[in-house]
Amino acid sequence: MLIGLISFIVFYIVCSILTYGIDLAHFQGEFPTFSEVTIREHKHGALGMSFMGPFGLIAVIIETDFCKHGLMFRVKDDEETKHEAK
Repeated sequence: MLIGLISFIVFYIVCSILTYGIDLAHFQGEFPTFSEVTIREHKHGALGMSFMGPFGLIAVIIETDFCKHGLMFRVKDDEETKHEAK
């Protein structure tokens, strides 16, 4: 019983992490912006959806046309972008 509970918790956490990454990539891919306020809103929206676990993962996969924009766990800021361009 304990192993089943631990397995469910691990499964739920993995689904939540994937949901966050897919949803954030979708927001940044469909609505690209470099405004700090908008990026924060995208992160909060993705975080809110990630609390739904496996149900959120199914909803996000369908909503994002089967992960059209891939996974993204952090948004690059202007300094990182300038550094990579050199």
